Amino acid sequence: MNSNDNLLGKGILDARKHLENPILKNLQGGIYKAITVGGKPDPEGRGRIAAYIPKLNGDPDEPMYFQYASGFGGANAQGSYGMFAVPPDAGVTILVFFADNGDLNEGYWFAVSQEVPAVTSASGKAKSDGTGQGDGVFKDVPSAKVRPITMRDAVNTPEDEQENANINSNTASQGIYSDNKRGQTTASPHRDANYETTQHSKVYGLSTPGGNYISMDDGSVGDDGTIHPNQIRISSGSGAQVIVDGTNDFIYAVNSSGSGWVEIGADGEVMVYAEGSLSLRTEKDFNLRADKNINIEAGEKINVRSGDNYNVNIGNQMHTKTKGSMFFESGGSKHVKV
Repeated sequence: MNSNDNLLGKGILDARKHLENPILKNLQGGIYKAITVGGKPDPEGRGRIAAYIPKLNGDPDEPMYFQYASGFGGANAQGSYGMFAVPPDAGVTILVFFADNGDLNEGYWFAVSQEVPAVTSASGKAKSDGTGQGDGVFKDVPSAKVRPITMRDAVNTPEDEQENANINSNTASQGIYSDNKRGQTTASPHRDANYETTQHSKVYGLSTPGGNYISMDDGSVGDDGTIHPNQIRISSGSGAQVIVDGTNDFIYAVNSSGSGWVEIGADGEVMVYAEGSLSLRTEKDFNLRADKNINIEAGEKINVRSGDNYNVNIGNQMHTKTKGSMFFESGGSKHVKV
């Protein structure tokens, strides 16, 4: 059979299905709410979402695929580029439209309608769950929370009954669980909305289903005078994070276990901690200078090796002290001048 005949037959069949689709009887121009069904990822990776439109009597068992209308994108000599953020879960309300004057084959989704937006696992009153959170010395220490999904849950569930987030185990192992600058964050749209005088949200950001997030908090002052800092945070779902704090003027980076961290403090101090080795390497000169003292201490040996000359120039006295023996060995001459 001629391949062109096959293509023609497929086109006629698609057109018939399009015309017979019951949605066409109700379809009008405009924007609709659609509900995602989940479990049907786009095999082409283009961000298409399987969803149905309740107002058009859509069937969740026979969803439609809506193309992704991203807010930014394009292509150049380096390839395609753009913004990509597609919700994978079922039950998400998305906004859709049909382009080209309501063509059923030109359905696009472009936004998400979410009852309770969240940027981070913002902290709140800890739930006593047997882990030590909300008890003993941590009774009044806030914990990162799992935020409610619906407004009904948000209104009807007291903060101390909301589940504590898993990321608390990471901040505890990092040693910053009780640290309200580096550990817990209050960056949430709910914070500013719940003041006695409601404020516009100072929090902006993006979070993923896996717990990765970027939050940008312009900071605010609570009813009780609490200062919520101006901060930018980039965090992985496992708790590895970078914090740029404008209010307290520091930059802090830590891995998820807390076995290594770096901080640049407000007074210009730079602190580095490594549970493992700390290595520095340069293919040219390595220069170290302090306008005051340089202090070096080792729990075991200090080894210094030079491939050429080793020069020590001292402006005043030199003191060498050992609790054991002292050995000097030279492969050539030894000169001492007083």
